[in-house]
Amino acid sequence: MVQVRRILILLSWSLPQLLLGQIGNVVFDDQIMHQITIHTPLENWFEVLESDYALNAQDPNQYPEIYRPCSVSLDGNLIVNSGFREKGNFSNVVNVGARKKPLKIAFDAVVEQSFNGVKKINLHNFTNDPSLIHDALAYSIFRELGIPAPRTAYAQVWVNGEYIGVYLMVENVDKTFLKIHYGSQNNDGNLYKTDREAKVLFNDLGNDASAYIDAGLKLTTNEEANDYSKVIDFVHFLNQQERQDFDAEFKKRFDVERYLKILAVEKFIRSWDNYWNGGNNFYLYEHPDGQYRWIPWDMNETFQDVRNLSWTTWLDGYWIPYKQMDERPLIAAIFQNQQWKEDYLEVGCELIHQQLTIQNLSSRVVFWHNLVADAYQNDPNKLNTYEDFEKSLTEQHRDQIQLFDLPYALRFHYPGLLPLIQSQREWVARQLEGWEMECSIEQDVFHLQPFPNPGSSYFSVKLPDGQRGQVGRWQVVNEQGIVVQSYPWMVMVDTQWNAMVEDWSTGIYFIHFEGIDGSKGVGKWMRYQEN
Repeated sequence: MVQVRRILILLSWSLPQLLLGQIGNVVFDDQIMHQITIHTPLENWFEVLESDYALNAQDPNQYPEIYRPCSVSLDGNLIVNSGFREKGNFSNVVNVGARKKPLKIAFDAVVEQSFNGVKKINLHNFTNDPSLIHDALAYSIFRELGIPAPRTAYAQVWVNGEYIGVYLMVENVDKTFLKIHYGSQNNDGNLYKTDREAKVLFNDLGNDASAYIDAGLKLTTNEEANDYSKVIDFVHFLNQQERQDFDAEFKKRFDVERYLKILAVEKFIRSWDNYWNGGNNFYLYEHPDGQYRWIPWDMNETFQDVRNLSWTTWLDGYWIPYKQMDERPLIAAIFQNQQWKEDYLEVGCELIHQQLTIQNLSSRVVFWHNLVADAYQNDPNKLNTYEDFEKSLTEQHRDQIQLFDLPYALRFHYPGLLPLIQSQREWVARQLEGWEMECSIEQDVFHLQPFPNPGSSYFSVKLPDGQRGQVGRWQVVNEQGIVVQSYPWMVMVDTQWNAMVEDWSTGIYFIHFEGIDGSKGVGKWMRYQEN
């Protein structure tokens, strides 16, 4: 476990907030644990929501999604005439019988209303995420890169007085979201989402919209018009890559630059439940300017490994997803262009040296870990053990589940989150080297100078400035090579570390520091006995 709760509990982390009328800034304040109380007249609310979900999954045309009536108190603010329902796909069905299902709250279920400018919120239940951080961290990385992506915040949820547990609130991608990111003059375009069990590859399925709907491409705005004509035309175009003007026209019709960043992040965080792998979990926005924008969605299946019973991984692959080019014309359109391929490689190099370093990510990871710890310990419906949560940042965890409708079992393997980030940085560097791009990761080696030296009751060590935010551990070895003191993993909030000395004998000691990114430091300290 990362022993950082006491030293970090008063610190906070946040990305710059959006300024447009402060929409959602109260709801998605990720610095606090929110409190959500749902009250519904349904005494058997859980069974009703379960039945609604099952019927919709069986026949969505006959049984459309329905919000059941409720009132919602969010941090003491009462919103009446609201509704709620179950949601999700894998995160729902894999947790058979579990009380903690993913939920969706609609403040506007009965009347046109919002709270803090927000009409709907999603409550995700941390399926396959013992750290409770995968979604929040992934979306924060996208936003840091300037990608329109949902905001998140943690909440404890009660229904009719029953404590259900800790959830992650995830911003809904809808017209309000589009208004925030593209402006009120540009949020009226068609917004498409991949539906449950989708496999949307953008192969040409003809001119009939029903073929694309059956594949899982769902229109979520302008539903009454139900006009798929433009996106079908875009799919036709995607499958005409032999055209001489294809690259120039494609750049006009699709936001290539931002998609390269999205794809790079998805590859880095080992996301496998997405377009380039499964053909699902994304939004596609038909911007009024004629250019399609990609919006990432559903990041719980990230920062993990998926293996079969022989322990062979499903996720080893290449930085450039060449295996997917034959079946996914969008991937082919990008990587058949030499400049876009080089741009993608450059994005990878930038990420592993700037946004995706341990120093940049550790403060938010540990802050959120500390924020949810007490609430999760008391969560009666947690989907992973508290022990798994405690070790999730630094130690690996294994689980095995039987996927439905498959003749084999899959092992979901969760490496310690912070070591995984470092190993992914190294993997990207090796991949880029294979493309003859020099993007090596230098592992710092430095000399430590403990002070006062010699000393008696304590000593202090100052790390180089570049180690601030590093996750590391300390070890003290005597002259005989015997370890006299080991310290747990910790986040170096400050570059200075202090150690109290109690029953050590006089003599010379070697102070070792090991960073989770491979950085190393060593220094010599002498202890004398005070008279």
